[in-house]
Amino acid sequence: MAQQNKIEATTDSSRHDNATIGEGTLIEPDVSIGFRYHKNCGPSRIGKNCILRKGTIIYGDVSIGDYFQSGHYVMIGGGCTIMAGVKIGERSFIAAGAVVTRDIPSRSLVRGVPGRVEPLPANLDRPNNRKLTIQPLDLWHPLTKDLNASTWPPDWKM
Repeated sequence: MAQQNKIEATTDSSRHDNATIGEGTLIEPDVSIGFRYHKNCGPSRIGKNCILRKGTIIYGDVSIGDYFQSGHYVMIGGGCTIMAGVKIGERSFIAAGAVVTRDIPSRSLVRGVPGRVEPLPANLDRPNNRKLTIQPLDLWHPLTKDLNASTWPPDWKM
């Protein structure tokens, strides 16, 4: 059964004048990239093959890597609040609902309101599994034409 009334995603990034957007990134309607939160903010940088879903807001000065996917109506994280100008170190983990008000060192866990910085637990201190992020389409991808043709859960060997 084909999904009805799909949102049209585009790779046209010309309407985002304060951003550089990687090849293959899909942008749904009502997405703001490079939001100028102050007069001197720099551009957003979005990696290749990302999906920015309807209602997403990405502030200026934000850098996002390849294969990132946002949820609908998000600003920078999943249920968390990250204040403008904050830098989050590599391999850090921001817990759902956390409020991040200051820079976070690499390999940190942040949780709570306001966010408390803790050492990253050993079970989270590992590189991302690219097999989980590099895929041609997933169940929620805007270009998935037939949801019945999708296999879920996927058969990945980890």
